[in-house]
Amino acid sequence: MPLSREELRTRTLHLYEEANKGNVDIFAEALAPDFISYGGAGMQDLYGPEGFAGLYRTFLKAFPDLTFRVDDLIVDGDLALARGTLGGTHEGDFMGMAPATNEYISWTGSAFFRFDDEGLIDRRWQDWDGVAVMQQLGIVPGPYVPKPPAPTPPTNPGRVMSGTEVKDTLAEFIERVWNKGDLAYADELFHPAATSPSAPDLPTGATAVKQLAGMVRTAFPDYSMRIEQIVGEDDKVGARFVQTGTHDGEFMGLSPTGRSVEWTETGILRFEGGKVVESWYEADILGLMQQLGVGEEVAAGG
Repeated sequence: MPLSREELRTRTLHLYEEANKGNVDIFAEALAPDFISYGGAGMQDLYGPEGFAGLYRTFLKAFPDLTFRVDDLIVDGDLALARGTLGGTHEGDFMGMAPATNEYISWTGSAFFRFDDEGLIDRRWQDWDGVAVMQQLGIVPGPYVPKPPAPTPPTNPGRVMSGTEVKDTLAEFIERVWNKGDLAYADELFHPAATSPSAPDLPTGATAVKQLAGMVRTAFPDYSMRIEQIVGEDDKVGARFVQTGTHDGEFMGLSPTGRSVEWTETGILRFEGGKVVESWYEADILGLMQQLGVGEEVAAGG
């Protein structure tokens, strides 16, 4: 029998609770023998419970007090999506790239977990703010600027949308705005005062969405986004996207390279009264920058 929503929620939270205690044995208990954790932001794919436990030990070596605070959890079918904040004191070498700084490092991340018929996790997909980590550790140039508090999201009382409705709405949003460039649809979908805590410096409402979509579609004229995983509950939807395109226009100050790239992103949208009032996004900007050749001259001694 498939797990209930509550069972999915309980098992996911238990995994994090035990990992936060430093109990690496939890991975042997919770992960299936054929478990795969797909990489991102420079991370390699990991196979089996021991493969994932090895990565966690690497992080614990660098951050002995590492914890993951679950800020959001959406479960649907055989999937669970956790969004949260990670942090720890940098007391050990990090992957041979950064000696201990003894500074507290924090970053955000999101992960999808898929459960098999025996209630074990057999797949994991993740997106995390690798740029923030690298900046705080001094691995990449540029000062790290902590995000300011997000504005208070608006209230918009009204009918609650079902999990199916929010998933259908997100799919339409991706197709119309991001794939076809129908930016006006964002005005219909987003409350004028909608906030995005993951990017609090951006304007509220649809303005930020249209700015970002316009920038990306200009930089990558053949841009395309597809949904790989999606979960929905009442008034809340989360999905992981795969984005592709050819870098034929300026992007974040980078001149066109002509390179074809592929990167992932995880997003969560919260609705009230049929409008998006709050949203969170975790894009693999580090992986994208690597594909665009950022840092290649430095690595080559140029």
